[in-house]
Amino acid sequence: MTRKMTIGLVLVAAGVVTVGNESTAQARLPTTCRTTLTAPAECTGRNLTGYRAGVGQGTSTVDQIWESEAIDEDLANWETLVSHVTDTIPTTVAAVRRSTWNDYLLCRTQGLLDGAVCRMNEIDPVPGCQLDGIAWGKMSASIYCTMSDALGGLGDVVPWFIRPSPGVCEDGFQSSCEDVYRYGATRGVDELTDEVEEILVSRDIPLSSLLQPTTCPLYTQDPFVETFDDSVFVDCSYVIPERP
Repeated sequence: MTRKMTIGLVLVAAGVVTVGNESTAQARLPTTCRTTLTAPAECTGRNLTGYRAGVGQGTSTVDQIWESEAIDEDLANWETLVSHVTDTIPTTVAAVRRSTWNDYLLCRTQGLLDGAVCRMNEIDPVPGCQLDGIAWGKMSASIYCTMSDALGGLGDVVPWFIRPSPGVCEDGFQSSCEDVYRYGATRGVDELTDEVEEILVSRDIPLSSLLQPTTCPLYTQDPFVETFDDSVFVDCSYVIPERP
Protein backbone atom coordinates (compact mmCIF):
# COMPACT_ATOMS: atom_id res chain seq x y z
CA MET A 1 0.00 0.00 0.00
CA THR A 2 1.47 3.34 -0.99
CA ARG A 3 1.49 5.92 1.76
CA LYS A 4 0.55 8.77 -0.57
CA MET A 5 -2.73 7.16 -1.60
CA THR A 6 -5.36 8.53 0.75
CA ILE A 7 -9.04 7.88 1.17
CA GLY A 8 -10.75 10.19 3.49
CA LEU A 9 -11.85 13.63 4.52
CA VAL A 10 -12.98 12.39 7.94
CA LEU A 11 -13.80 15.02 10.57
CA VAL A 12 -14.46 12.62 13.48
CA ALA A 13 -11.33 11.13 14.97
CA ALA A 14 -13.14 7.87 15.72
CA GLY A 15 -12.16 7.65 19.34
CA VAL A 16 -8.48 8.30 18.71
CA VAL A 17 -8.44 11.97 19.68
CA THR A 18 -10.67 14.46 21.43
CA VAL A 19 -10.52 17.94 19.93
CA GLY A 20 -9.37 20.45 22.48
CA ASN A 21 -7.18 18.05 24.48
CA GLU A 22 -3.86 18.37 22.70
CA SER A 23 -0.83 16.23 23.37
CA THR A 24 2.26 18.10 24.52
CA ALA A 25 4.54 15.14 24.97
CA GLN A 26 6.83 16.15 22.13
CA ALA A 27 7.79 19.42 20.50
CA ARG A 28 5.28 20.18 17.77
CA LEU A 29 6.36 20.80 14.20
CA PRO A 30 6.01 24.50 13.37
CA THR A 31 3.09 25.61 11.22
CA THR A 32 2.49 28.66 9.05
CA CYS A 33 -1.04 27.67 8.00
CA ARG A 34 -2.68 30.30 10.19
CA THR A 35 -0.78 33.10 8.44
CA THR A 36 -0.34 31.83 4.90
CA LEU A 37 -3.81 30.56 4.01
CA THR A 38 -5.95 33.02 2.06
CA ALA A 39 -9.65 33.12 2.81
CA PRO A 40 -12.16 32.87 -0.05
CA ALA A 41 -13.52 36.19 -1.32
CA GLU A 42 -16.87 35.34 0.26
CA CYS A 43 -15.35 35.33 3.75
CA THR A 44 -15.07 38.94 4.91
CA GLY A 45 -15.85 40.76 8.14
CA ARG A 46 -17.34 38.43 10.73
CA ASN A 47 -17.18 35.57 8.23
CA LEU A 48 -13.41 36.07 7.95
CA THR A 49 -13.19 35.61 11.71
CA GLY A 50 -15.05 32.34 11.29
CA TYR A 51 -12.68 31.22 8.55
CA ARG A 52 -9.63 31.92 10.69
CA ALA A 53 -11.16 30.09 13.64
CA GLY A 54 -11.78 27.13 11.34
CA VAL A 55 -8.16 27.13 10.17
CA GLY A 56 -7.01 26.95 13.77
CA GLN A 57 -9.40 24.10 14.48
CA GLY A 58 -8.27 22.21 11.38
CA THR A 59 -4.57 22.45 12.12
CA SER A 60 -5.12 21.52 15.78
CA THR A 61 -7.23 18.50 14.81
CA VAL A 62 -4.49 17.14 12.55
CA ASP A 63 -1.83 17.81 15.21
CA GLN A 64 -3.80 15.92 17.83
CA ILE A 65 -4.27 12.92 15.57
CA TRP A 66 -0.62 13.04 14.47
CA GLU A 67 0.52 13.05 18.10
CA SER A 68 -1.98 10.42 19.23
CA GLU A 69 -0.94 6.97 20.37
CA ALA A 70 -2.41 5.43 17.21
CA ILE A 71 -0.16 7.48 14.91
CA ASP A 72 2.73 8.34 17.24
CA GLU A 73 4.16 10.87 14.76
CA ASP A 74 5.21 7.99 12.51
CA LEU A 75 4.89 8.46 8.74
CA ALA A 76 4.43 4.69 8.41
CA ASN A 77 0.99 5.29 9.93
CA TRP A 78 0.04 7.99 7.43
CA GLU A 79 -2.94 6.10 6.00
CA THR A 80 -4.35 5.78 9.51
CA LEU A 81 -3.91 9.50 10.08
CA VAL A 82 -5.78 10.29 6.87
CA SER A 83 -8.55 7.90 7.81
CA HIS A 84 -9.01 9.53 11.21
CA VAL A 85 -8.90 13.06 9.77
CA THR A 86 -11.54 12.17 7.21
CA ASP A 87 -13.70 10.57 9.89
CA THR A 88 -13.65 13.75 11.97
CA ILE A 89 -14.76 16.37 9.41
CA PRO A 90 -18.28 15.07 8.64
CA THR A 91 -19.19 14.94 12.32
CA THR A 92 -18.03 18.50 12.86
CA VAL A 93 -19.91 19.79 9.81
CA ALA A 94 -23.10 17.90 10.67
CA ALA A 95 -23.04 19.20 14.24
CA VAL A 96 -23.30 22.83 13.13
CA ARG A 97 -25.70 22.20 10.24
CA ARG A 98 -28.29 20.52 12.42
CA SER A 99 -29.21 23.78 14.12
CA THR A 100 -28.56 26.36 11.43
CA TRP A 101 -26.46 27.07 8.36
CA ASN A 102 -25.23 30.48 7.26
CA ASP A 103 -22.27 32.14 5.58
CA TYR A 104 -20.35 32.39 8.84
CA LEU A 105 -20.54 28.64 9.42
CA LEU A 106 -19.78 27.99 5.75
CA CYS A 107 -16.60 30.06 6.05
CA ARG A 108 -15.69 28.34 9.29
CA THR A 109 -16.13 24.94 7.65
CA GLN A 110 -13.95 26.04 4.74
CA GLY A 111 -11.28 27.17 7.20
CA LEU A 112 -11.46 23.79 8.91
CA LEU A 113 -10.87 22.01 5.61
CA ASP A 114 -8.11 24.37 4.52
CA GLY A 115 -6.36 24.21 7.88
CA ALA A 116 -6.49 20.41 8.05
CA VAL A 117 -5.17 19.87 4.53
CA CYS A 118 -2.51 22.59 4.95
CA ARG A 119 -1.27 20.97 8.13
CA MET A 120 -1.15 17.55 6.47
CA ASN A 121 0.92 19.08 3.68
CA GLU A 122 3.38 20.47 6.24
CA ILE A 123 3.80 17.16 8.02
CA ASP A 124 4.02 15.11 4.83
CA PRO A 125 7.57 15.11 3.39
CA VAL A 126 6.01 14.71 -0.09
CA PRO A 127 3.17 17.26 0.09
CA GLY A 128 0.56 17.48 -2.63
CA CYS A 129 -2.32 15.05 -3.05
CA GLN A 130 -3.78 14.65 0.42
CA LEU A 131 -7.45 14.16 -0.47
CA ASP A 132 -8.83 12.75 -3.72
CA GLY A 133 -12.30 12.09 -5.12
CA ILE A 134 -12.58 8.81 -3.23
CA ALA A 135 -11.90 10.56 0.06
CA TRP A 136 -14.23 13.43 -0.76
CA GLY A 137 -17.02 11.06 -1.80
CA LYS A 138 -16.83 9.15 1.46
CA MET A 139 -16.84 12.34 3.48
CA SER A 140 -19.69 13.94 1.53
CA ALA A 141 -21.84 10.83 1.76
CA SER A 142 -21.29 10.77 5.51
CA ILE A 143 -22.47 14.38 5.81
CA TYR A 144 -25.52 13.75 3.61
CA CYS A 145 -26.53 10.63 5.51
CA THR A 146 -25.98 12.14 8.95
CA MET A 147 -27.99 15.25 8.09
CA SER A 148 -30.77 13.29 6.40
CA ASP A 149 -31.15 11.01 9.37
CA ALA A 150 -31.10 13.88 11.86
CA LEU A 151 -33.65 15.97 9.96
CA GLY A 152 -35.80 13.23 8.44
CA GLY A 153 -34.60 14.08 4.95
CA LEU A 154 -33.18 17.19 3.28
CA GLY A 155 -34.83 19.81 1.11
CA ASP A 156 -32.73 22.44 -0.65
CA VAL A 157 -29.19 21.35 -1.38
CA VAL A 158 -26.66 23.84 -0.05
CA PRO A 159 -22.91 23.28 -0.61
CA TRP A 160 -21.06 22.65 2.65
CA PHE A 161 -17.75 23.99 1.30
CA ILE A 162 -16.79 26.95 -0.90
CA ARG A 163 -13.81 25.55 -2.79
CA PRO A 164 -11.59 22.48 -2.81
CA SER A 165 -8.68 23.06 -0.44
CA PRO A 166 -5.13 23.21 -1.81
CA GLY A 167 -3.99 19.60 -1.55
CA VAL A 168 -7.18 18.13 -3.01
CA CYS A 169 -6.51 16.14 -6.20
CA GLU A 170 -8.40 17.05 -9.37
CA ASP A 171 -7.64 14.11 -11.67
CA GLY A 172 -10.80 12.01 -11.94
CA PHE A 173 -12.16 13.83 -8.90
CA GLN A 174 -15.82 14.09 -9.84
CA SER A 175 -16.31 10.60 -11.26
CA SER A 176 -14.60 8.78 -8.39
CA CYS A 177 -16.32 11.01 -5.81
CA GLU A 178 -19.76 10.29 -7.25
CA ASP A 179 -18.99 6.58 -7.45
CA VAL A 180 -17.98 6.31 -3.79
CA TYR A 181 -20.77 8.65 -2.65
CA ARG A 182 -23.50 6.55 -4.30
CA TYR A 183 -21.97 3.25 -3.24
CA GLY A 184 -21.69 4.33 0.39
CA ALA A 185 -25.09 6.02 0.69
CA THR A 186 -26.97 3.13 -0.94
CA ARG A 187 -24.84 0.59 0.96
CA GLY A 188 -23.65 -1.07 -2.21
CA VAL A 189 -26.87 -1.08 -4.23
CA ASP A 190 -25.20 1.36 -6.61
CA GLU A 191 -22.06 -0.60 -7.43
CA LEU A 192 -18.55 0.76 -7.71
CA THR A 193 -16.90 0.96 -11.09
CA ASP A 194 -14.15 -1.58 -11.68
CA GLU A 195 -11.57 1.22 -11.80
CA VAL A 196 -12.45 2.65 -8.40
CA GLU A 197 -12.76 -0.80 -6.83
CA GLU A 198 -9.28 -1.69 -8.11
CA ILE A 199 -7.87 1.47 -6.54
CA LEU A 200 -9.47 0.66 -3.22
CA VAL A 201 -8.15 -2.89 -3.29
CA SER A 202 -4.66 -1.65 -4.17
CA ARG A 203 -4.76 0.57 -1.07
CA ASP A 204 -6.03 -2.20 1.19
CA ILE A 205 -9.17 -0.17 1.89
CA PRO A 206 -12.12 -2.43 2.83
CA LEU A 207 -15.21 -1.67 0.79
CA SER A 208 -17.21 -1.98 4.01
CA SER A 209 -15.47 1.14 5.32
CA LEU A 210 -17.32 3.20 2.70
CA LEU A 211 -20.78 2.05 3.76
CA GLN A 212 -22.97 4.58 5.54
CA PRO A 213 -25.51 3.77 8.31
CA THR A 214 -28.31 1.35 7.46
CA THR A 215 -30.86 4.17 7.54
CA CYS A 216 -29.20 6.11 4.71
CA PRO A 217 -30.61 4.18 1.71
CA LEU A 218 -34.05 5.49 2.70
CA TYR A 219 -32.85 8.96 1.69
CA THR A 220 -31.58 7.86 -1.71
CA GLN A 221 -35.04 6.68 -2.84
CA ASP A 222 -38.42 8.34 -3.40
CA PRO A 223 -39.31 10.96 -2.29
CA PHE A 224 -35.64 11.96 -1.86
CA VAL A 225 -34.22 10.85 -5.22
CA GLU A 226 -33.92 14.37 -6.62
CA THR A 227 -32.36 15.71 -3.41
CA PHE A 228 -29.88 12.84 -3.35
CA ASP A 229 -28.91 13.28 -7.01
CA ASP A 230 -28.48 17.03 -6.52
CA SER A 231 -26.35 16.45 -3.42
CA VAL A 232 -24.06 14.04 -5.26
CA PHE A 233 -23.64 16.52 -8.11
CA VAL A 234 -23.01 19.57 -5.92
CA ASP A 235 -20.74 17.88 -3.38
CA CYS A 236 -18.64 16.14 -6.02
CA SER A 237 -18.18 19.10 -8.36
CA TYR A 238 -14.54 20.17 -8.29
CA VAL A 239 -15.74 23.69 -9.09
CA ILE A 240 -18.92 24.28 -7.11
CA PRO A 241 -21.89 25.46 -9.19
CA GLU A 242 -23.09 28.96 -8.41
CA ARG A 243 -25.98 29.25 -5.99
CA PRO A 244 -29.37 29.71 -7.68
